[in-house]
Amino acid sequence: EIIITTNIKCDDGKKIIEQIINDTPGVSSTSIDTKSGKLYLNLTGEAINKEEIENLIRQNGYEANGKKKIKGTNACK
Repeated sequence: EIIITTNIKCDDGKKIIEQIINDTPGVSSTSIDTKSGKLYLNLTGEAINKEEIENLIRQNGYEANGKKKIKGTNACK
């Protein structure tokens, strides 16, 4: 299991990011704890890595492991 710290603290943001990541090849499951902002991730193989998941999060309006968003809108604001 991989844990990524995010600033996703609402249900709308959780739904958006979980759907994007769960639709990504190589991901078996994703869940986000909106109280802590932690994203829990299980991968199925070598198709994707932690850094690529961090970039997906950042490209969709959220921070990942202390790295600022790249683009997109934070649905939690």
